[in-house]
Amino acid sequence: TTDRYLYGWYRYGGQSGQKMYYGCLNTTQRCGSGNPYTLNGTHPTLADGIKSVAIQTNKVGGTCQISGNILIKACPGNYYVYKFYGSPKSEVFCTDPAAVFIPATTPTSTTTTTTTTTTPTTTT
Repeated sequence: TTDRYLYGWYRYGGQSGQKMYYGCLNTTQRCGSGNPYTLNGTHPTLADGIKSVAIQTNKVGGTCQISGNILIKACPGNYYVYKFYGSPKSEVFCTDPAAVFIPATTPTSTTTTTTTTTTPTTTT
């Protein structure tokens, strides 16, 4: 599998993680790829808007090399979207399996309105 041909805004979800991995991978973490991409900068906050964050290539020997930037936006509801422009290599962007968010539940209230209509009567 490759992320080479991803173009546009994407959101991660599921058990593989809901955000991109931050930092260098060790020699055994490879995300199913030879030289996967991870972030070399922090995710934005809602107040940051869209933020340009450095990405890095994780080499087989455990070293990392800056490879470019990616746009990231924090969204209400505790998730991020990423702007992909394709990749020069057939590699993948690693996600963080520890970052599986559980959405907060908000109780909802229900309002019921009852309307009664009566027909006027005439007396003589």
